[in-house]
Amino acid sequence: MRLAKAAIFLAVVLLPCAIAPAADEGVLWGPASGGISIGIKIEPAGRTEWHPGEAMRVIQYFRAKKPNIRVSPFGLVVSTKLHVVGPDGREVIWEPIKRASRAPGGKSASSYVKFDSEGPYSVELRLSEGKEIWTDAKTGERTGVSLRQPGTYKIWTQCEVAANANAPRSAWEGKATSLEFSWTVTDLPEEKRPAEMTAEQKRLVDDWLAGADVSDPLRTSIGLTENEALAGRLMNIVLDHSKSSTPAYKFLTGRVGTDHDGEAGIDGPYLQHLAEWIVAVNEGKVQDRSAMSFLGAMQYAVVYLRFHPENLTLRERAVTVLKQWSRAPASDSEKGPVKTLAWHALRELGVLKDGMSKEQAVEILGGPQSAEGESITWTVTNPRLENPVLGRLDATIKDGKVRRWEMSPKF
Repeated sequence: MRLAKAAIFLAVVLLPCAIAPAADEGVLWGPASGGISIGIKIEPAGRTEWHPGEAMRVIQYFRAKKPNIRVSPFGLVVSTKLHVVGPDGREVIWEPIKRASRAPGGKSASSYVKFDSEGPYSVELRLSEGKEIWTDAKTGERTGVSLRQPGTYKIWTQCEVAANANAPRSAWEGKATSLEFSWTVTDLPEEKRPAEMTAEQKRLVDDWLAGADVSDPLRTSIGLTENEALAGRLMNIVLDHSKSSTPAYKFLTGRVGTDHDGEAGIDGPYLQHLAEWIVAVNEGKVQDRSAMSFLGAMQYAVVYLRFHPENLTLRERAVTVLKQWSRAPASDSEKGPVKTLAWHALRELGVLKDGMSKEQAVEILGGPQSAEGESITWTVTNPRLENPVLGRLDATIKDGKVRRWEMSPKF
């Protein structure tokens, strides 16, 4: 059964994964419930000890265990969520986009489709801290969760479909879960990471530089904390400014993660070198590297600075660049991405914060484009568009101080 609608509906969260059926070896299948079984698989395979900031790939499978089952045209994945229990025993649900507890069914019996299998669907779960991507399983409210804390965790996937009066008699309803995958998180500080690349890693880099298609194993290796020496080697390639510089940079960004909620990656010496280089590029200090080509890269410097607020020198340099971006003319459409990136980064670094005075906000951002009642607004626009507002930043003011910041679009 093809589920294009479901794939599009969940494009931000769940991506269909091009894996052959034989690749479901190692899938943790749960017991059949009403003729439906759900499985979960974790990659890299065989890894049960993980470290803070690493990215776990979670792959979900759905399979009919008896004939003539029908499901909503949206499939089962829209009714499925990942559940995690951490060292504190609290059960939470991973929801980057908060959805209803149960997805709606079909509008008529004829809209239900015959079900054989669905998936695999692949998501990347970063072992990091998140505030707006987790829901408490008991209260249904948003909650802060850290997967960086040492201890034992378990994860499973759970599908729940409510009864629907429009459904045919053969429609599946109820709840099904996969088996649980358990893992431990342990710290691996810099001094305990191997100082030298392995012979296999050296061959892998040499083969890649020679043009061999080894991107997948290289990407997997760079995502593991212990491979700090490999990250250092790729950072040296970035600094060489050779034809392999940009591809090496892209590999490293997979290790860094992003500055978005719950997506900060692996800390280490490589990250400081990368952050310093990115700031220098955006200051215009790196020959043959255009700042316009690396605007989004400032988020990786933000990741580093959140890990290392003590690096005041680099922080000051980064904030200076971001302030310059934030003061770009409001009607300069080419600067739209620059301004919104700057707003987000300044919020992440705590430069724009609740409790600051209105005068401090204006000093950083320049004069607002509008002020009404207790709200002042900065915008970036393109007058040539029917909807000219490309981004906006609102500050709610009370007693001369900012009580709340709201940004659109959100990152």
